[in-house]
Amino acid sequence: MMSNVHPREILICTIAKLLDGVRHVAVGASSPIPSCCCAR
Repeated sequence: MMSNVHPREILICTIAKLLDGVRHVAVGASSPIPSCCCAR
């Protein structure tokens, strides 16, 4: 059975998989992620 998946959900899962096992992550206001997810 298929369900509707939003592109931002795919992005979240992809980033989570890439960060699996990483001990430190730098985040900040200049991150491209907030603007990427909010663009329509």
